[in-house]
Amino acid sequence: MRHQLTIAIVTDIHYGPARYSKKGDDAIVLLQGFVRQANELNVDLVVDLGDRISNTDPPTDIKHLRTIAGEFQKLAADHYHLIGNHDVVHMTVPEQERIMGASFQHQSLDRKGWHLVFWNPSCVIHENVGFRLAESDLAWLESDLSGTTLPAVVFTHMPTDTGSMVGNYYFEKKYAGGGQHRNAALAREIIEKSEKVIAVVSGHVHWNQLHFMDGIPHLSLQSLSETFTTHPHPSGAWGLLTLGDTIDLAIHGREPMTFSLPIKQTTHHWLPPMI
Repeated sequence: MRHQLTIAIVTDIHYGPARYSKKGDDAIVLLQGFVRQANELNVDLVVDLGDRISNTDPPTDIKHLRTIAGEFQKLAADHYHLIGNHDVVHMTVPEQERIMGASFQHQSLDRKGWHLVFWNPSCVIHENVGFRLAESDLAWLESDLSGTTLPAVVFTHMPTDTGSMVGNYYFEKKYAGGGQHRNAALAREIIEKSEKVIAVVSGHVHWNQLHFMDGIPHLSLQSLSETFTTHPHPSGAWGLLTLGDTIDLAIHGREPMTFSLPIKQTTHHWLPPMI
């Protein structure tokens, strides 16, 4: 039997120097506010979608991650963390696991009748290739979804949809194509064929966006310290996802918005595109 589940979400904290449009020097104060609000709301769990730091150099990144880890330890609820592309420039995954006291491997859990998937594919960028999903990452996702009978929500750092990047400060021009893995369509195929997934939630693209594919809502959240949509102030964005009779996502901060979505009948599919 399903029961209401509340999940507080934060992404792209980018603690570090102010860089481009990111106010990384305000990130810790903003994170402290998020932790305080998550505790006051008594949420069931917290999800951090990655890019906790703005990479600078190995010693600085390690120092900044230790500070972030200390803030997350103040949470009353269980918290789960994903790897972002900036996190892995100067630090290995095992290093980060030791500092954060958390696993950055693929994992999933069942809570209150919902299947929650924390999918951690590699976010290392490869020269002349960009971001690409490995076969092992795709195989894990397919295996995990095939092993549940519950409605599933997939959390991952990079979006798997093909939402427009027109107007995006980073991904329309300078880093065009860097908004997702080049072969993200393979992940979408697994998600859609599973007939289990009711939503995909991600960060990385630094704005709030909702895009439907095969009836599945793909939701991305704004970065906590981003300013390009709220210039000159950081957005302070964080989300409260409520799973119940509907999927409700309330995004807080300087750019508040709310989505209330029906839960997809997972066996129903859109007609394929015309040829």
